[in-house]
Amino acid sequence: MKLISTFIDNQLSPQTRRAYQGDLNRFLEFFKGPLQDVTPDDIIRYRNTLAETLAPESVNRALSTIRSLYQWGVNNSVVPSNPALFVKAMPVTIESKTPGL
Repeated sequence: MKLISTFIDNQLSPQTRRAYQGDLNRFLEFFKGPLQDVTPDDIIRYRNTLAETLAPESVNRALSTIRSLYQWGVNNSVVPSNPALFVKAMPVTIESKTPGL
């Protein structure tokens, strides 16, 4: 996937590259077709699938990675639109998981 490898190579931080690669590998396992064919409904189904096993914060980070990939693709005329642009994130609670700190 040239789109993904070029997108990841443009990230400055090794940690960001590693995190994005993991997020996008998981997305590619879910969506088997060409990235240009992904629709907002596909991303909603993916979000809902992730929500079955991951915390909302992790789901939102994965969505953010996908939004960033497609926005980079739009900005570089690689894909025509960003199907993740208006997909809503998971609600996150404000409560601290470490009470007393």
